[in-house]
Amino acid sequence: MVKNTSSELDDIIIKALGHQERKNILKIIASYPEGVNYTGILGETELSTGRLNYHLGELEEFLDRGEDRLYRLNKIGEKAVATIEFINKDVDLNLLETVNTKRSKRLDLKR
Repeated sequence: MVKNTSSELDDIIIKALGHQERKNILKIIASYPEGVNYTGILGETELSTGRLNYHLGELEEFLDRGEDRLYRLNKIGEKAVATIEFINKDVDLNLLETVNTKRSKRLDLKR
């Protein structure tokens, strides 16, 4: 039996949040506290069934699926979505522009 440390939990959440399609799936499921079925997620993401199945597999630590076959966030999923919301709360768009400008300059230097 493997024990998850808080560091491993950080890694699991960061890995999921580092992928745009997975972030979108988590946000979609979070927007349905009563749960959402597979078809609902598929329709909102516009992913292929294969791609959605893959991402749902990658997000299994974040989700619960009851006998009603509806997807809901579990506690880890709720933490992941709360992290997204925290990061985006009160973001100054000028700060984002500064980060993007510095990043572009850095990438130009590498070329």
